[in-house]
Amino acid sequence: MSRINVPALQELLGPAGLALRLVETPFLSSGAGRWLIAADETGIVRCASLLDAEAEEAKGLVASRRGGKAAEAMADRALEAYRAWFRGAANLTENEIPFSERLQGPEYVKRCWRAARGVPPGACISYGEVARRAGMPGAARVAGSAMRRNPVLILTPCHRVVPSRALQTRSIQDCGGFAGEKDGLKAALKRALLLWEAERFPGPDALRIAD
Repeated sequence: MSRINVPALQELLGPAGLALRLVETPFLSSGAGRWLIAADETGIVRCASLLDAEAEEAKGLVASRRGGKAAEAMADRALEAYRAWFRGAANLTENEIPFSERLQGPEYVKRCWRAARGVPPGACISYGEVARRAGMPGAARVAGSAMRRNPVLILTPCHRVVPSRALQTRSIQDCGGFAGEKDGLKAALKRALLLWEAERFPGPDALRIAD
């Protein structure tokens, strides 16, 4: 197993004082089915997808980092909410886990994140539609950039935002990249997430495997 750039991983873990958890995705075997959760006392700061090698490297770093009592309690709350979602018990929303007050970004980016959170499981919308809902019609590339900057995967479901071609073909192969990667293991993870949601929440808006 190749070693991971530890300084880069430590940057992903965030500043000292955050409580950290690792959660498995039991239904995925893409090589990128583990997730890092970070929280402070006010809410979740990050949920990031990890490659298997990154997750192995992260275990020791996570074990050596502790937040305050309130942050640790929030991280436990987030961990249980994500586990419940991965078991299919419930949709994951801000009602289960609040967002941290630390989360910052340009207003147009936050509007795009809010637009993505309006997409229910089993459905997909285009980057152009996210831009329109965020008050920026015609700015699909801007919406795509905002999705790449999403720090809290799943809770802000950027995996449900896809190129317009995918909505025309309804093919999972056209769903685009994920977590800043256009192909590879994390793009495969996006496809797996969408197929899993389509099975749980079947409907006309779900993508499918091409015939």
